[in-house]
Amino acid sequence: MVSNINPNFSIDEKTKILKSFSIFEGVSDEVISEFAEKMRASVIHPLEIFVEEGFDDHLTYFVYKGVASLFRTTREGEIINIDVVGAPAIVGMSGLIDNKTSSTSAMAIDEIQTFVLDQRDFQEMIPNYPKLTLNMMKLFAERMHRFDIFIEELLSKNLYDRTWHLLQYLAHYFVNDEITLSHEELADLVWGTRSRVTEVLNKLEREGKIKIGHRKVKIL
Repeated sequence: MVSNINPNFSIDEKTKILKSFSIFEGVSDEVISEFAEKMRASVIHPLEIFVEEGFDDHLTYFVYKGVASLFRTTREGEIINIDVVGAPAIVGMSGLIDNKTSSTSAMAIDEIQTFVLDQRDFQEMIPNYPKLTLNMMKLFAERMHRFDIFIEELLSKNLYDRTWHLLQYLAHYFVNDEITLSHEELADLVWGTRSRVTEVLNKLEREGKIKIGHRKVKIL
């Protein structure tokens, strides 16, 4: 369950945080404050799925702290990781503009702090602010570009390179560069088996790039 936190966030505090999102680039503080008034502050716990493929609660998450995995599930139940995104990131952005069910699921990798916006509130306000519409188009284009890069890396890079790249990315979002994920969880993120990812992690440790502990990997 996604829980409310810090219900006493002031509008000024929300506005300051929201200014870090590119969708509000070039938008006045007054306009951002109008959106801030419509958003509620929430927390998502590690490994909690907060967007579910095939469903749509018409909510969009403005993640200002934490990291999320975006994934799909095959008919056989296999989880296929699509992307890993870190704050500031908008998760479920398509839910702002259409009523289709979500094409991907989203799961918190570590604790996520976010502001949640309902589609109805967004659609009532957006016609008055064409700059936001342009920014959204740019964001969708960037998202497609990121997906293209992900597919290219998946097809062209070996498991060692994919794992090392992911670890360096994730380290920015964990305290002291210590990633608190199991080998199995890391394997899901890089499309590898647990045994093969463990082999890669052991090799990285021998090379002096990481230190492995129980359910944690520290970048050195």
